[in-house]
Amino acid sequence: AGRSTSAGRSTSANRPDRAPSPHRARLSHSPQTLAPPGGHHRQAAGLPLLKKEFHRLASVFQEGEADHEEEDLHHCDGDPDTEEAFDLDTPEELVTKWAYDWGSHQWTRSTIHVQIEHEPFDEGATREAYRMLDFSRPPGKRGCVLKQRKKGSTRQHWVDVLLQELCRALAQAYNATAPPKRVQYIPVYLVQYKGLDLTVEPYVKGRFKKYNNNRGFVPPYPRSTPQAFSHFTYHWTRGQVMAVDVQGVKDYYTDPQVHTASGHGFGHGNLGPAGMERCLESHHCNPVCEYLGLPPVLNGRVW
Repeated sequence: AGRSTSAGRSTSANRPDRAPSPHRARLSHSPQTLAPPGGHHRQAAGLPLLKKEFHRLASVFQEGEADHEEEDLHHCDGDPDTEEAFDLDTPEELVTKWAYDWGSHQWTRSTIHVQIEHEPFDEGATREAYRMLDFSRPPGKRGCVLKQRKKGSTRQHWVDVLLQELCRALAQAYNATAPPKRVQYIPVYLVQYKGLDLTVEPYVKGRFKKYNNNRGFVPPYPRSTPQAFSHFTYHWTRGQVMAVDVQGVKDYYTDPQVHTASGHGFGHGNLGPAGMERCLESHHCNPVCEYLGLPPVLNGRVW
C-alpha cells in the first residue's frame, strides 16, 4: 500500500528511540450507527475492549482467510499533502463508508464522495493498492490508499479493520507508559464500492519498512521501538495477545497481525502460542524494553 508521513529520528547507539482546493458542495449524510452486513457487528461486539488489561481475548472472526505473513505493498512516491499529487482523472463517485469505534464497539456508516484510480499502482502477494481521494477529509489530507484482495472472501476486509483498531488501542496503551518514542497505527476504514468490500487508509509518505513478522523474522540491526512494542503487547495483555508484523513508515504502522493465546481469530496469520514462542525466541531486549521496565526475554522465555 502507499505510505508516508514523518516521525522522529532513528535510534542512536547509546540512547533509545525518541520518542484548498475548491470543490463543489458534496453530499454529506449524517453518520448512522448500524450493523454492517453479514453479522459482523454481532461478532465485533463479542471482542473484549481494552479496559484495564486483557485478561482474556475471545476468538473473533474465525472465517478470516488472509495471511499477513509476507504481504508487502510498497508506497508510491510523491507529495501526499495535496490532492493534486495524485492527479486522478477518474470521475467522482459516492460510496458507503464503514468505520469501527473501539470504545463503543460500534460500526458507523456514512456516505462519502471519492475518486478512485482504475489501475493499481502497486501490489503484494494478496492485495492490490489504488490511489484514492476522500473528499470527506480536510483539503490537503484527502490522499488515501484503497486495497483490494486478489482472491478469497472480501469479508476479510472487515477483519482487517478490526485488527488495525485492536493494534491502535494497544498502541495507545503503549504510549500511556511514556516511552521514549510514541507509536501510532494508521486509522483504517472500509468502503463498499461496486459490490466489493475494500479497505482504505490515509496515504503516508516515506520509506516503508518491515520491522518484524509473524514468524519471528527480525532484520539485522533492528530499531528498538518496534521490537519493544511487540514485547510490551505480550506483557501488558498477560500473554493473551502479541502484536507482530510491525511495519510502516518510521513509527506510523499499518497492516498488523496478532498472535493470541487461543490461536483463534484474526485470520490464518494468527499462529497462536507457537507464533508467540517463535517471536519471543528472536527477540532481544533493547534499551526501550529496559526503559519501560519490561521483564527480560531470554531464549524465548519471559523471566
